[in-house]
Amino acid sequence: MFDYFAASVAFAERSFAEACAALHAAGFSQVDIWSVANRCTHLPPADTQPDLDSVKRTLAEYKLSCRSISAYGKGSDEMILPRLEHLATLGGKVLVRGSGPEDQSVAEFVQGFLPFVRRAEELGVQIGIENHRGSVINSIASMRELLERIESPALGIAFAPIHVHMAQEDIAEAIHVVRDRISLFYAWDWGPTADEFWKDPQEQMPGTGVIDFHAMFRALHEIGYRDPLCVFAQGLEYERTEDAIVALQAGRSYCQRVEQELGLE
Repeated sequence: MFDYFAASVAFAERSFAEACAALHAAGFSQVDIWSVANRCTHLPPADTQPDLDSVKRTLAEYKLSCRSISAYGKGSDEMILPRLEHLATLGGKVLVRGSGPEDQSVAEFVQGFLPFVRRAEELGVQIGIENHRGSVINSIASMRELLERIESPALGIAFAPIHVHMAQEDIAEAIHVVRDRISLFYAWDWGPTADEFWKDPQEQMPGTGVIDFHAMFRALHEIGYRDPLCVFAQGLEYERTEDAIVALQAGRSYCQRVEQELGLE
């Protein structure tokens, strides 16, 4: 059975302490801390020396540990090295990043990104590149090429099934291609109107959209994936805190029910 965690962006409109309190109330023990300008600034996006002692105290108060830091967006490349240091200091495992523009080649992206991977190796952490539509790392082929060009275990894929779905490719096939290079996996659904209303979580929580979680979880089991899954949906930050907590709990419960129906252990 998988463990589950959630991202602080689900409570982006609240302080980091309030977000941690809500995640604890929802029954999670790990958090993906967001540092994304104009979206969620629980770690200030441009702050190279945030008060990590305060972050640690808040995490400890709510019995949470840092699983990952999500830090991407325009102008954030210069923060990769500091964020890797912060991730290591907080005891986290993965720095979630975007890739490059769609018109860039994978080879060009790799050339500029290698120094960050080498630093991640030194720190004993990992960079997870999210496969994302409109970027160079989106398709199964681009994920395969990236991982072949950078064989280091310090570089993996922050696997977003919805973007595989929107690329009209097979999620189970993509899982088998990436295999043990999945650095973070989003338990994330996508409904018929989610593309139009992309900040509406009603069709994004697991079990509310069209993603086949049975096939997806079966593929994860086949490759021996054992890390926690991130229960995720866009737009939860605009819900009432208590409603967002209930939604996260419902998403986790759906995932656990799928596991039980598949007989996964």
